Amino acid sequence: MTRTVDRLPSLLRTGTLAAWFLYLLLNPVHAFPLGTPQPSDYLLAGLSLVTLVGLRGPLPAAQRRFATVMWIGVAYITAVNLTWTVQTGRTEIALNAAYYVFNGLAVTTFFLLHARYGELFLRVTVVGIVLALFLQIGLIVGFGNVGASRATLLAAKPNQLGYFAVLGATIYLFARDAGVAGRLQSQVWSVAILSGAGLLSVVAISRAAMAGVLAALAVAFLRRPSGLIAVVAAGLLVGFASGPRLVRSLRSVDVEAVDRIQRRMVMMAGRGAEEILDERGYARIIEQPQYTLFGAGEGAEERWVHTGRAQEVHSTVANLFFAYGIVGLGWLILLLYSIGAKGGAWALIYLVPVFVYGTTHNGARETLFWVALTMAFTLGRRVRGARARTGSGAPGGEPATEPSPTSGLSPLARAFARVETGSRPSA
Repeated sequence: MTRTVDRLPSLLRTGTLAAWFLYLLLNPVHAFPLGTPQPSDYLLAGLSLVTLVGLRGPLPAAQRRFATVMWIGVAYITAVNLTWTVQTGRTEIALNAAYYVFNGLAVTTFFLLHARYGELFLRVTVVGIVLALFLQIGLIVGFGNVGASRATLLAAKPNQLGYFAVLGATIYLFARDAGVAGRLQSQVWSVAILSGAGLLSVVAISRAAMAGVLAALAVAFLRRPSGLIAVVAAGLLVGFASGPRLVRSLRSVDVEAVDRIQRRMVMMAGRGAEEILDERGYARIIEQPQYTLFGAGEGAEERWVHTGRAQEVHSTVANLFFAYGIVGLGWLILLLYSIGAKGGAWALIYLVPVFVYGTTHNGARETLFWVALTMAFTLGRRVRGARARTGSGAPGGEPATEPSPTSGLSPLARAFARVETGSRPSA
């Protein structure tokens, strides 16, 4: 019994890291109806509870301030949605606050796990994201036929698949250039991961996702210009190798399905910018300016049928502005300012792909969006110093202050570290 009690800290460490890893791995999996909690959500909820109860501890001052700003915004969003629920009698408006409460828990859990496990936690994060990305790619390679129309794979909708590709590429680039991606930092892995993200955006036929991945590639090449030739060469090799399989896949798609895809591509190409912005709900902000002060809340979109389509504003920033007013917009700006103040302009540049996607889709409810922002805040300073690496210590010549990744770990936790670093377990 005493031995079991003595092992509890190690078991808790192994369990929490494994749960976080599984959350990331299962993030693209949608097994239940759209709009309801998915398997990864239940896993993260349980992990957050265990972390808050079992791993509570003081956070660094900067992380504590960021988390405080996050929860102040969540409280305001909750108040706005509850107010509109009372006024309209529509409970679905209040339920939208649950997304932000959950995302606030995710941010807090991220900080607590990082404070406890240091760089090992960041490595587990990037491995989980990359494996989830390759899981989707494996479905394409394994089954050949990506579907009769826009591919969803394990996601509920094509755009969710595309958004995951953009977020995955963004999180990977942060980890790679901050020096916490282990073996995944190599040029070969960069080519494979970024090309994989591009493939997912293409099979989803998501123009926003394609633009987001292209923005991620631009960021990657700005930081490592020498990688351009390698990526082009790898793309040609991948295309040559996968060509026969793709041809066989296309032969199995019925003519009507191909015609639907062609019509969609023509429709997308024929739209003007003004038509797209109007369709996405931007015009509502101009036509209903009274809501931009305190916000109109989210949900019950039929309230806006007289202004056009009965749908939410399809934009991350614009939706926060219309739904939660200048306070909601200011909240996001303050969080981004915190990221930039700590990590400089580069920390914000790495987030450009996410906001490129967010110009025509609302991505603020997606938990990985907030994980990406938290990753940017955590690694911003290291990314800023990436060009000034000295070959020892932390990037940018800063002293390495992270705890030893494998000290005191159980065998499973050490396995996570060995996968990334190739180091042998301590004796």
